[in-house]
Amino acid sequence: MTNNLPKMLKKLPALLPLVMTLPALFGAPPFGDGFATGNLQDYLEGPISNQGKVSLQRLESRNGTLALSITDNATVRFNPVAVSPNTKYTLRFKGSFVGGESIEENPRLDVALAPRGSLSHLPSHGIEFLDAESKPIQVRHPGGIFYGLPYREWHEYSDTFYSPPRAAFLRLNVRSAHGITFSIADLEMQKTPDEGAINVNPGFKEGFHNYSGWSALAAGAKMLLTEDGRSALDVQYGSTGSVFPISEPGTYQTFLKVTPNGYAATIELSLFDNEGKLLGSSFRVGDKTPFILPPGTAFGSFFARSVVLEELWLIRVGDESKAEELRKK
Repeated sequence: MTNNLPKMLKKLPALLPLVMTLPALFGAPPFGDGFATGNLQDYLEGPISNQGKVSLQRLESRNGTLALSITDNATVRFNPVAVSPNTKYTLRFKGSFVGGESIEENPRLDVALAPRGSLSHLPSHGIEFLDAESKPIQVRHPGGIFYGLPYREWHEYSDTFYSPPRAAFLRLNVRSAHGITFSIADLEMQKTPDEGAINVNPGFKEGFHNYSGWSALAAGAKMLLTEDGRSALDVQYGSTGSVFPISEPGTYQTFLKVTPNGYAATIELSLFDNEGKLLGSSFRVGDKTPFILPPGTAFGSFFARSVVLEELWLIRVGDESKAEELRKK
């Protein structure tokens, strides 16, 4: 071991940037350390303008662990963290509140959990992306990642998403509401393990009322529970999936588990180039539909109408020759 030490030392400068980048991103403030420093400036963008409305509290309900407390319609902006573009992440935290009305008392408040479903009398959160100059990036679908936080009792909220092109930083924003004190704890973020599909949340395994992978819902669209207790999405008359990167040439297939539910049941896939321009027309897909990715494709997005959707998977199954083989079966 001693004889190899000089060689290892020579390699150390090249390894340091990688070592410092990966674990340090999400194991230090503002994500991953449980507010351990006890200093608001380590977690929130300053100056903290909501004097007296934002604090770190040790909660008896959580065995004395620290939580960030936000009262009476105050808004906090967490310090940005570095991210890579076109990369899948999952952000999780636990939240609870006192005051106001909650989903436990009024189940109709489940609408607050849909994309852009924030209600002014409930706490809410949003995720925004910044470029290398710390300027906000406009995501392709205006729905973005933004919804209400309606559970009074401690509840784990989870978002799985792709960072957009040019993303260099991510920032989490959280707002309480009038007469409400919202507490947030166990805040963490990590790169998402392979889900077996290119698109996000293909089997709705993120759980009931989790709309990860969908950016805009039709009126009346919502999560349902199947007879065997699985989550499914009733898309009503036109719900749009989040954009995902898809650029490797070859043959792709969609795998579906759906139940028609209304007029003209349809699932479509739209493909876009690097500038966000639609390549040709959106086309209908079914279970095990094979297709070759058109040249210039950089992103994709699903659209679903008049179905109850239990599973929707987009998978690369081989090079271009694989398409003809699958069509012959």
